[in-house]
Formats: sequence, C-alpha cells, structure tokens
Amino acid sequence: MSFDRHIKIAFLGMGLMGSRMATRLLQAGFEVAVWNRTRSACDALIDLGATDLALQKIAEYPIVLTCLADDKAALSVYEQIEPFLTAKQVIIDFSSLSVEQTLSLAARAEQKQVLAPGQGRNLRPAPDPVDLARGQLAALIVARLHALGVPIAGIDRLKI
Repeated sequence: MSFDRHIKIAFLGMGLMGSRMATRLLQAGFEVAVWNRTRSACDALIDLGATDLALQKIAEYPIVLTCLADDKAALSVYEQIEPFLTAKQVIIDFSSLSVEQTLSLAARAEQKQVLAPGQGRNLRPAPDPVDLARGQLAALIVARLHALGVPIAGIDRLKI
C-alpha cells in the first residue's frame, strides 16, 4: 500500500485527545504542524518533530484537524483561521460541540469551499485516549473522509 505521508497536516488543540492524535500521526511519519491556545502544550510534540504552526499559515495545510474544548473555543479558533482558509482544504473536527455549533461552523466552511465533514457529532461515543494511543486514529479519520467521498484507498489498513 502506498499513502502520501507528505501531505501537510495542521492540528489545532493539544489537549488530552489532540496531543495523542498528533503524536500518532508523527509516529506514522506524517508532516504535522501543531497549535494550541497555550503554546507550551505543543512543546512535547515539537520535540517529536512537529512544526510550530502560525494560524496565519493555515492555507499551507490541505488537511486541518481540530480537537477543541467546547463551542466557545471552536468558534474562537475558527474565526482566527477563517480569513486564511482556501478552497479544497479539508477540516476534520474531533471536538465535543453542540449540534448547533457544528452545523454553523460547517456552513461557514462550506461558504469558503472548505470541506468540513461530520464535525464532532459523529464521534459517539467519544474515542478513548487509550484507544488512540494504541493506533485507532485511522478509523476515525477514514469515517470522516468517507462521508465526503474523498478517496481513501489503503488508509483503512494504515494503523495510526
């Protein structure tokens, strides 16, 4: 199986879940840039090889993953990156958001021709950090990309 691990991934939100997901992506050889409201939460990932992400550079990343605390945090971060988003980017959100916020942010992304599949409401029950550490991240990402019709040949066998 071949899979392009040179696609740049931006990951926003380095809390309990986000940090584990980003770690797995780095361990699998992906190019990952990380951001968190508290910059020091990114330090361990930067030590593992992640790039420190400036939100103004978000357009350089075809895939944007988010794992934020709540509706307020998700809206705040989205408003910071919205001016820099470009058509054809994909945002996959793993945050725990209300249905209303999910739909609102997805609609705003669609206006910019940014694909925003499913958002957090599709992750029920929420993934367990231990499962993520064991390499179950690929299943979560595949579900989101499949919902968009994005080609995913081979990724379902990739353990990240």
